Amino acid sequence: MPITALYVRHRRPKDYGATPGSTTITRRAGELYRRVLNVFTGSLGGANDADYTFVGGGTTEPAFACGALLLSGASGVIGGIINGVTLTATHGTTDILDAALIAAVINASSNALVQGFLTSNNLGATLTLTNVLAGDTVDICGYRFTAVAALPTVNRISGYDLGNFSVAGSDTADALTLATAINQRPGLSRYGAAISVAGVVHLMARQYAFASPTFSWPTGPGVPANNILSNAATIVASGASFITSAKVNLLCCVPGVFGNAVTVALSGTGVTVLGTQTRLIGGTGLDSVSIVEAA
Repeated sequence: MPITALYVRHRRPKDYGATPGSTTITRRAGELYRRVLNVFTGSLGGANDADYTFVGGGTTEPAFACGALLLSGASGVIGGIINGVTLTATHGTTDILDAALIAAVINASSNALVQGFLTSNNLGATLTLTNVLAGDTVDICGYRFTAVAALPTVNRISGYDLGNFSVAGSDTADALTLATAINQRPGLSRYGAAISVAGVVHLMARQYAFASPTFSWPTGPGVPANNILSNAATIVASGASFITSAKVNLLCCVPGVFGNAVTVALSGTGVTVLGTQTRLIGGTGLDSVSIVEAA
């Protein structure tokens, strides 16, 4: 039968009658139900100091589609074509600055085919996978991802394998499973997204602060630390955090297959589309999606 699970991450511990280190709950059903319901309602109302709430389901759950433009040796008028709308900026001093300028143009667009469809920034990083072994790990913003020989064939709604990614295939296949694990990871997926191309995982910030012309990692209660740490030589990070880059992140604002209908193309010299895709990708296929962001 279909199953939907609601998860809440909260800072303060709750007393469900379980002995520390034990999975046995000693409270009666009525009392336990009341306490759990209080946690959910308090989180939804912002009273529980919860970071977020989210729902899990099957592999057809909606996700946020995304894509990117890459800049290298850009010159002249450069940018992208989103849903047939050309959005460009004039080349500045560096590709990194150009990426920020283009992202700002996209965010400022009032065109009905762009506004409300996309958000953009140039904060990112990459993870390059080479012959990753089971047990190898990488930490992204405090969330650990562990390579396993194969994902267990269990009901993934249990959250049993959240943070695990399969290394049963090629580097390209392994990168895809890591990108999927990142996108379905509760908490992290609120702040970052990932796309894999030929064994490389491209990380993109979903949340950001902006002081023209610079994008930066957000700050505030519940925001994870901006850090990336590979614990294995088989996973090489481009840097120690999400930083400004020559990549224009294109992140759909609405989850679901709707995002896969957003077209993307390059405009100008020195601009390419990540993965040569013609539309945003990843609108479905996750096992968990954020539905409420409690204060």
